[in-house]
Amino acid sequence: MQQKIKDIANIQMGYQFRKGLNPSLNGNCQLIQAKDIIRSEDHKLDFTQLQRITLKKDLGKYKISNGDIIFLSKGQYNYATFIEDLPDTLPTIAASYFFVLRVKNNSILPEYLAWHINQPPSQVYLQRVVRGSGMPFIPKSEFSNLEIDIPSFDAQKIIIKLYKLSLKEKHLIDVIKYKRNKLLQNMCLKAAKS
Repeated sequence: MQQKIKDIANIQMGYQFRKGLNPSLNGNCQLIQAKDIIRSEDHKLDFTQLQRITLKKDLGKYKISNGDIIFLSKGQYNYATFIEDLPDTLPTIAASYFFVLRVKNNSILPEYLAWHINQPPSQVYLQRVVRGSGMPFIPKSEFSNLEIDIPSFDAQKIIIKLYKLSLKEKHLIDVIKYKRNKLLQNMCLKAAKS
């Protein structure tokens, strides 16, 4: 079954600052910016360095929670990030160049939705609807019409499990390559000294 993203998730723009961004060590909330997303296959949020800011208005509709998805709608790289393990020490908001998605019902796992957005068929569609040249962006209206394949809930769980296992495998292979190269380097250096 396919459904448009607008039918399965609420889509909202991130917080729009009227004036420039004023960082504050004693700010009452923290801001997710593009630099806080790790450029890797799974596009994880690095919440350890989020900038603190002070906002006087109610953050209610802008507040990001675990289980939400943020989508980077501006720039060269347009990907979705599933929000998990976000500490609740301070309210967190996303900058205006993100779309914030919250699934409407239990027919789709948010983690699966983020995964699907990042897959080649979705990315091809998103690249087709990009506007602008200096700072390319994806209009919310076009993003809303992205078609999402929705298998059974159990199939979604299996897909996410397989995806996580493939990431773990890739990480382990990278560690093995690094250690093998270090071992070879040390052996060569030792042989050169003898």
